[in-house]
Amino acid sequence: MTDVLHSAVIGIQTLKGYGCPECKFAHDRLRNVTTHIKNVHTIEAQPTSSLIQMVFSSNLRSFWKVTDTPLTEETTDEGLLALRHFSTEIKKLEQEDTRSAVGISYWLTVKLICSCSS
Repeated sequence: MTDVLHSAVIGIQTLKGYGCPECKFAHDRLRNVTTHIKNVHTIEAQPTSSLIQMVFSSNLRSFWKVTDTPLTEETTDEGLLALRHFSTEIKKLEQEDTRSAVGISYWLTVKLICSCSS
């Protein structure tokens, strides 16, 4: 079984997929959901279109369903706001790290040129 997310997890691609109308099972392949419905629920039902996010990208391939209508507004969801803020801070640090690495590399090059010309 999989969980149903009330809003997509930031940083994980949202895909078009299929869901079981009887439970939370979801997959990106129609065939897998049809087989699940037939074998687990033993009913004749059609999979529903669903937004999904991949939980594992390995051979375990598992998915979460994502609801079309979130329970809370994203602007009031403290967890989402914290994740966005954290992501912004990480990007700033990466840019600063890149700039300092370039500066250090330039400084080492200048130092090497100066020591070679002496």
